[in-house]
Amino acid sequence: ASRLMGRDLSTSVGGTLEMARRVEDVVRGMQQHFSINPQRVYLAGMGTGGTTALEVFLERPDAFAGAACLCGEFPQIETPLARFRGLRGRRMLLSTTFTCPDVKVIDMVNSGRMLYAAGLQVGTRIYQQTGDAAVTKMFRDVDQWIMDGIQTALHA
Repeated sequence: ASRLMGRDLSTSVGGTLEMARRVEDVVRGMQQHFSINPQRVYLAGMGTGGTTALEVFLERPDAFAGAACLCGEFPQIETPLARFRGLRGRRMLLSTTFTCPDVKVIDMVNSGRMLYAAGLQVGTRIYQQTGDAAVTKMFRDVDQWIMDGIQTALHA
């Protein structure tokens, strides 16, 4: 299960579309208090949360600017590129470590290649560090990756 604004989110409890709707509801609620451009909302998660972020993004690419998956498996969905027209030009970050027990580097690279072939802008990161050092580096890289995407969109 993943967490969003203090709520547990699981794709097994109502499916991916329900999860996407709940995320969109949270964003709309935050727009009442903050200036949020919905076209600049990124999903991100680590482990199973990363898998969930990818699954929701692949199901509703029109609702998000992109997704980052840190040490998460590629979702086991029947047709991951069913909405490939909506995925074109969107951003995806895939990362893992050499010691991650759930995600092999070759699987992550192959997933990245498939997504790139579908027209996504895919970034991949493989970390040699382990434990907290890897997590800290991943979070810094996600921050930089998101900011790079925003900066690029502002100058486009």
